[in-house]
Amino acid sequence: MPHCLISLGSNLGDRDELMRSAALAIARHPDVLAMRCSRIFTTPPVGGPSGQSIFFNAAAVIETTLSTAGVLNLLQQTEQDLGRVRKQRWDQRSIDLDVVLYGDFVGASLQLKLPHPRYTARGFVLAPAQDVAADWRDPRFGWTLRQLYEHLQAAAPSVALVGGGSELRSEICNQLSAQHGIAIRRRSASSPAMSIIGHAPGTVAATDQTPPAPQTANISTPDNTPWVADFVPEAIATTSPEIASRDPNMPRLIARLHRTTPETRWPSPQIIYRNGWNWPEYRLEVDDLPWAVSEVAAAIDSMQCEVHPITPDGNWASPS
Repeated sequence: MPHCLISLGSNLGDRDELMRSAALAIARHPDVLAMRCSRIFTTPPVGGPSGQSIFFNAAAVIETTLSTAGVLNLLQQTEQDLGRVRKQRWDQRSIDLDVVLYGDFVGASLQLKLPHPRYTARGFVLAPAQDVAADWRDPRFGWTLRQLYEHLQAAAPSVALVGGGSELRSEICNQLSAQHGIAIRRRSASSPAMSIIGHAPGTVAATDQTPPAPQTANISTPDNTPWVADFVPEAIATTSPEIASRDPNMPRLIARLHRTTPETRWPSPQIIYRNGWNWPEYRLEVDDLPWAVSEVAAAIDSMQCEVHPITPDGNWASPS
């Protein structure tokens, strides 16, 4: 029986009641056989217009006979029933429901990409998920959600860009620095880039049991200063993930860029991979540069956003 991880969020209106109503609507669907919710957490708004209210966020695992499309339809219908109006990305919303994982399914349609292509950067999704799905593994790179969340907290928020062409990566780095004050790490002669096989990082059997030498910077940054790199360090491919993850010079995420046109948007079988890498990724289609810059900035802000539980358990979703 498929199990699905979904995220719930609200920062507009009666957040308590909206979250509860959404959870109950999902749980009462005849094709949802069981549902378990995390605690509710408060998180700051990330990206979008200023002056937004604090978010309430939670995660839930459902056991369902619905297909991936069926789960998406259920969530979108629930949003509509609760008054969700889509105006602007990262804008405040009465209720926001997303499919994060659907078992070990990897695939995409025009409406839905699974796993969610950007959940790997979102502390406001991963923190609640620790309550209900900490041991779930991302089917692409094999890490548990606990490993992923701890990895994001272990060093400065950081992203290494790959794909999209060197000029695009360089321009995104420059604009992130100019507009958001994010430090740039560029490739140097002593910083070999990771080899790329097709559209995926090459994988090499890990035999080195010592932390890799710092390879990603030709500038220094203070502790926990966010940074972006225009290349992927070779050590990610040549060192075991457990060792590389502890190195603060390794990026927390690889951001895989895909420059798109209306004819070349995801999904594309040569870009959506079942496996082939061992490092968490954040996937971003780029057809608008300012939008892409704001998305990467929001991803960096989201990695270590403050999260505070406001309920003792997941019983807030139970019928009164």
